[in-house]
Amino acid sequence: MALAGLWENWKSPADEWVRSFTIIMTTPNELCAPIQNRMPVILPPKEWPLWLGEDAAEPERLKAVLRPTRRKT
Repeated sequence: MALAGLWENWKSPADEWVRSFTIIMTTPNELCAPIQNRMPVILPPKEWPLWLGEDAAEPERLKAVLRPTRRKT
């Protein structure tokens, strides 16, 4: 399982390197909606190369993967 996230290294005003990370959230699917108003973006394995930058992609293609996970029946 992989969650969509962003990370950055940056220098603080105190001249120290800081590593920061965030998990990207989206609207909840039907399973999570009754208990929460958001959920992490769970990336299916076929999208990993796209999200990790292994495949070239336009911003709109990247935004398209930021959707709620569908429940498998």
